[in-house]
Amino acid sequence: MSQISDTIDFRKVDYDHSTYKFSLIHPDIGRTTTTLSGTAQRDIKFTLPTDAFNLSRSYVCMDYKIPAQGVDRYPWVFSDVLGIVNQIRLRTSANVELEKLDYVPQFTKALKGDIPLTDFLTMDEEEVLHPSRMAETSYYTVPDALFNQNGPVYVKSVAGRDDEGKVAPNVESEVIRIRFPLGLLKGTIFGEDNSLYFPESLSLHVCLGAYGNIGFSSLAIDDPASTPLDLNTVPVMTLNDVRLLLAVEQNKRISADLQASVNGPGMRVRVPVTYGIQTAFSAGAFNQTVTIRADSGNGLKLRRFKHIVIPVEEKNVRYNSSNITAFDDFTPDNVSTYYVMVDNQRVSGEMNLDCKDDYDWLANREHLKNSVIQDKLMYKLEWHHQEDFSGLREDPYDDIHGTPKKNMSGGLDLLTKERKIDIFTTMASNNARTHYTFLECERELFIQKNGIGFELNASPTTI
Repeated sequence: MSQISDTIDFRKVDYDHSTYKFSLIHPDIGRTTTTLSGTAQRDIKFTLPTDAFNLSRSYVCMDYKIPAQGVDRYPWVFSDVLGIVNQIRLRTSANVELEKLDYVPQFTKALKGDIPLTDFLTMDEEEVLHPSRMAETSYYTVPDALFNQNGPVYVKSVAGRDDEGKVAPNVESEVIRIRFPLGLLKGTIFGEDNSLYFPESLSLHVCLGAYGNIGFSSLAIDDPASTPLDLNTVPVMTLNDVRLLLAVEQNKRISADLQASVNGPGMRVRVPVTYGIQTAFSAGAFNQTVTIRADSGNGLKLRRFKHIVIPVEEKNVRYNSSNITAFDDFTPDNVSTYYVMVDNQRVSGEMNLDCKDDYDWLANREHLKNSVIQDKLMYKLEWHHQEDFSGLREDPYDDIHGTPKKNMSGGLDLLTKERKIDIFTTMASNNARTHYTFLECERELFIQKNGIGFELNASPTTI
């Protein structure tokens, strides 16, 4: 077999690419302004047109200011999670649930291992997740010599200015602008970089709140740990310019081909769907076991799961999943050792994964290559465990041996067998904790002129 030199290889391949233009979608309530107060939530509904569009290149947008927080108090926001959104849902006009992503802040906390570092380095604070450049304060007191300057900002002071233009306490914050790319939600239908055409309008529901989830107030502009309080002690916050920028396909040939397929034989597309499960443990238990079941109601295959543990969900450490205390203001320690079983068989290794000896890092480092999480210390700050049953999420690259991952299918079969996942954790203290497990399953979506949906539809169970 011989190979021709590329100096005399003149082959050309025609490439007809997608191009997109943002279509401005306003909320169905008829206005772009809304309010949040206390622990209340607000469902914002966007109606998507019957066009070909790409959800992963679309943005949810809003602006807001945090009201004055009281004498000597400064407002702060969480900067590595989408704290203002509690749930995102995508539904058909016949109320078929195409995606229902619960616990969005905790999910965005756990997704950093899916984001390529090259993408992360171009993000800014409007996209929620952005590099620190050593310019912001973090509640992780990591010495400068050890801290990765391309790591994420965790919390940020957003103090406003008084009538003289000086930064001051007890005034409303600076403008906080959110331009969140739906494509960051990997493992969901929103994260698939594909143009899709639906023959009926869809509803995108973005559930906002509670108000206190976005941040907290502190007695210091440079110290988030200085007597933090929940934001919702001040009752009402106004959000402006709430809108969706929908990436609509502009290539007429691609749009026509999609419509012809849907209106003719119909389309069947394998898409990921993520289920979030919350398991709470009250104080007093060192040994905490989470058991989850998945079956054909969840999809064709179980691709993977991610698991995080948050010791305290309040004030300035509401989303702190850190598992290192050497440089962390938060105490006590979190996960000490753990192991994972699937169908009563160990899958995480023959021994317990001892976090103090870094066996958790050895078990997880493979899927973090080329991602936002660049070293062992950052992994400890972003602690999670992932089991990849598909081989598709083993690392964050877009292809395997030249074949795009989105064209591959893999995972544990759910059609013929229910799967039971057990996560056995031993904690370093017996404080109350909440475990979040995110199951990524593969489902077959059918899009036809007389209907849209999945073959099977159910939710996972938790024990």
